[in-house]
Amino acid sequence: VLSASTDDDKIAWYENYTPGPTEVSGVISSNTTWGSLSMPYIVTGSVLVNEGVTLTIEPGVTVKFDAGNSMQIQGELIAQGTDGNEITFTSNESTPAAGDWGQIIFTDASVDASFNSSGDYSSGSILEYCTIKYGGGSGSASLDLNGAHPFINYSTIQYSSGNGIYSNNLADTLKIYNSLITDNYSDGILLQGYGKYFIVNNTISNSAQGVGLSLHSCTYASIIGNSILNNQSTSIGGGFFCRNGFPSTGSVIV
Repeated sequence: VLSASTDDDKIAWYENYTPGPTEVSGVISSNTTWGSLSMPYIVTGSVLVNEGVTLTIEPGVTVKFDAGNSMQIQGELIAQGTDGNEITFTSNESTPAAGDWGQIIFTDASVDASFNSSGDYSSGSILEYCTIKYGGGSGSASLDLNGAHPFINYSTIQYSSGNGIYSNNLADTLKIYNSLITDNYSDGILLQGYGKYFIVNNTISNSAQGVGLSLHSCTYASIIGNSILNNQSTSIGGGFFCRNGFPSTGSVIV
């Protein structure tokens, strides 16, 4: 955002940003960065990140959604906050409530996260140190993974009027680590598809009418170090539900 010139042994700073708030909508068709000096970003119409395009969101940025709007990722989303400087996706209402806006949707065309030989994140779509709250409009999920596998780490998904995280058609490795999924109306996390799930060191709590963690048709699931607490499903129990899958669990508090 700031650049420097050292001509003639002098340093001059040039500002090349537009101060916020910044309204955004429509198709993002070239690599784009949403920087902290132009925030908050107000989503006045749904946003689509085109295939082959990267949207990078800097630490500390707040993204506010007008009613009913969503963000769809067909390319790559790099949303990496830091501890104490998180990225926030939230409602633009003065008195926010669950379901004020739609969802963040990763389609099967989006760039999946990649991991090195040690299992550490190396590239691809990521939500790290992010907070997503007051989404899930029309009873959907705040975070929808449609055949997509971003890395979710140190993030909070809260106050959805539907599920916290919902997936369908998973076929590869999905990792959800160190996150808080809480105070959502339906399931905290609902994963479907023949993928490999790594659900590690999360707290999944306070689903009003749903299961904490629900797995359907997974080929492998490693569920380690999670606390699944105070979820209130009335039909199949509120803790952990698995159907047609092969979970490997350890250190789970239900």
